[in-house]
Amino acid sequence: MIVFEEKLRELVALLPPHMEGTKAFPIRYDWGTIDVLNKFLLLPENVSKYPLIWLITGQSTNDYVYKTTRRKAKIVIATRANDSDKFNEFQYLTDFSKVIIPVYANFITLLDRSGITTVIDQVINEEFFPNYSLKDNGNGLITIWNAIIMDVEIEINGKRCINKNIKF
Repeated sequence: MIVFEEKLRELVALLPPHMEGTKAFPIRYDWGTIDVLNKFLLLPENVSKYPLIWLITGQSTNDYVYKTTRRKAKIVIATRANDSDKFNEFQYLTDFSKVIIPVYANFITLLDRSGITTVIDQVINEEFFPNYSLKDNGNGLITIWNAIIMDVEIEINGKRCINKNIKF
């Protein structure tokens, strides 16, 4: 059985870290419902949570004959909005162009070249969310992000090996 969440974890581990000068920020990955994501965001940060790739829990279709699993996946690629009082153009010029879009582009390259994934019909729906927040916990917003949320149907082939030499 192919577990979609864990295969995606293996793949995201291949992504290069986001660099800010000489400081490297590994791409974090996790998965779950929106409620679990909110709990994740409340955890203390001893290691940066961002950039973050979060797979929203969904239904997979497994084909045991062909050893594949397919899912219409909703994936959030996000970073914390440090200047959330600024308008969208500022958010785009800072977080989106410097962090989120490069991580997004590398993630698409990963899906294209992993050797085990296929983007069905080569279609990805994406939406930009500047100054996006998920929930008010009564004490104000849990966190404010800049994010791209993508909807993409991905097939993972369990008969193939992961290409670990991807050029990003």
